[in-house]
Amino acid sequence: MKNNTIVVRAVLIPVLLLGGIAFPFLLLLAAFVAWTLWQDLTGPKASEPDPNAWYVLRHTAGPDDPNWKSYFTPVCESPAETAFLEAMITAFALVPDKGVLKGPGVTLDLQVKIPPYRADFVANGKLVIEVDGAAYHSSQEAIERDGDRDAVLVAKGYQVVRIPARVVFASPQQAIRSVQAGLNSLRKAQASQEIADQQAPRTSLKSMFSSAGKAISDVTDYVERASAVQAATEHARAQFESEKTVIGIAVQTAQRRLKVEAFCAQSEEHRKQFQESYDRIEMRLEHKEMPTIHIEPIAAPALHADPVINEAIQSAYQHLIQDRTEYFAKIRDSLRGEDAMRPLVQESLAKYGCASCWVHIC
Repeated sequence: MKNNTIVVRAVLIPVLLLGGIAFPFLLLLAAFVAWTLWQDLTGPKASEPDPNAWYVLRHTAGPDDPNWKSYFTPVCESPAETAFLEAMITAFALVPDKGVLKGPGVTLDLQVKIPPYRADFVANGKLVIEVDGAAYHSSQEAIERDGDRDAVLVAKGYQVVRIPARVVFASPQQAIRSVQAGLNSLRKAQASQEIADQQAPRTSLKSMFSSAGKAISDVTDYVERASAVQAATEHARAQFESEKTVIGIAVQTAQRRLKVEAFCAQSEEHRKQFQESYDRIEMRLEHKEMPTIHIEPIAAPALHADPVINEAIQSAYQHLIQDRTEYFAKIRDSLRGEDAMRPLVQESLAKYGCASCWVHIC
């Protein structure tokens, strides 16, 4: 702001000096303006915030920053709040996004000002989460004060969940369940409000538009649910496809080796013919090391805040696990009694670095 008035004051000073010829009191005003201008030009400059400070990085860091948690934990005002934040990050797969933490169906902000108060955490914009330490929240006076505070927040349209610090330390899962229950209650309240709005008297034209809006909302919900299921199970599906690909290659390799051995076993001439053909092909090929394929263990998807979407995700994951179990059983049955091929398949899987796949089909 000061920089914006420097030019104005620089122009104003000579004007006031000229006016001071007729009106001497303007000379005093000119002197004052000149003094303020001199102070701004020669005084210490306001320092720019350190771009590497945690309170700056909190708003600029992304999930790829390995230290991003360290930009959020300083916002917490107690060890209990820090422990709760860590539990929320793990349970809801939260990652940084422009100063807040976001996960599937959950947005978490820290130390949010809701005049005249400041909330420890706010989830999805309307669920206030307070982590209460016994020292400041256990007395009768404190309980009454918290009740008055909650009433004000509820009147402003918020829901409030209070979690004792001892629960956070002793059973973080219970703390997460309290948050889950609060989110479910918030969604039910919002859904009830939407239903109440829809039941208000409307003209036939408004009813028609309402029906169209409901249909669009249903489609939007379906797309959102399908997208969430796709994203949550994508890694597990990719790992399963990798397992099928590697096992298929190992089986084909074993079958080819058995065919070669059978051909060579017919006679010395057959063996010599194969060896000559093999040598000619090998001379034309570049020798490269067999690639190693890394397949990570399949893990269950993270908990989703929306119970409907979470149920859909878990159902899709269970179907995937069932398909995977059936595939392994099918391969296991195909190798049953194939005493010559089984060790060749195991050997191929080991060479590809996928010995863990053999455990599922042996």
